Amino acid sequence: MPVRTLFYGRRISSISIACDPSPRVKRRHTACVSLRGAMGVPSMENEFEDIPNKGQGGFTLIELMIVVAIISIGASIAVPEFIRWNARTQLRQATSEIASQLTMARMAAMNRNRSVDVTIQATSGVVNISAVVSGGLGTVIPTRSFMNSVRAVTGGPVTVSFSSLGVKTSAGTGTQTFGVCDTKNVQYSVTIIPAGRVNWSVNPTATPCP
Repeated sequence: MPVRTLFYGRRISSISIACDPSPRVKRRHTACVSLRGAMGVPSMENEFEDIPNKGQGGFTLIELMIVVAIISIGASIAVPEFIRWNARTQLRQATSEIASQLTMARMAAMNRNRSVDVTIQATSGVVNISAVVSGGLGTVIPTRSFMNSVRAVTGGPVTVSFSSLGVKTSAGTGTQTFGVCDTKNVQYSVTIIPAGRVNWSVNPTATPCP
């Protein structure tokens, strides 16, 4: 007997359901639902196919533990290397800055036509540099402190003096050299030749770090 009902606001007279009985189809059968209107004319036809549900992907506890172990091994290798690299970078910056400040003090001595004394020393594990006009007649370079990783200078406190002509007058007539050390006892060196020119190098001096 036809069934009269409404489907999505449309009146239909019959619903017929048929399945494909063919044994040659190995997958699940497709169910066909045919909706016919009042005059027997098909009003809507659709096919529904059963699709097997697949389980959602995820990580097992063992896989997570392996990932954590790999990250831990990588961190144990990378962190010490980063600390050493950072310490050497700060040591390089401090040594370069000390050489620059010495050069500025030499220029100030020539500009002021007065001798200038520069002092490099470590106080409580922190390296400082300052410069004054000889005899305490004025400040040339205010006291400046370097990073905590730069902890000592060899033979400190070190005094470097420049005459009004820019010539080095401290530590005799030869070349004056001192080392700058970090917390890992890595040492870079600063050299002042008799003429007063200042250079720095990554090569250590003959004196070990204190």
